[in-house]
Amino acid sequence: MVAHIIRAAKPFDGGGTGLHQHDCEFQFVCVLSGWARFQREDQGEVTIRAGSCVNQPPGIRHNLIEYSDDFEVLELVVPADFGTANLGEGNAKAAID
Repeated sequence: MVAHIIRAAKPFDGGGTGLHQHDCEFQFVCVLSGWARFQREDQGEVTIRAGSCVNQPPGIRHNLIEYSDDFEVLELVVPADFGTANLGEGNAKAAID
């Protein structure tokens, strides 16, 4: 298991992460500050805010669309050394609508 803090490294520049998925057994995210909008294949577009906690199913396709400058999360992932598969470019919202 790995536990780490992820912070917005730079102000949002209009680009998302692109459609991707993680090769993990467990991923849990707790928003410490700010907000972010994601596109998830099981829920469509969702906004998470400070205090939100999300259990992300293994292998789910998702895309970070945008985030606040103060976005910060605590993320727990099993296994600690997990892979990420990029499935699309930029804001790939249409790919999982």
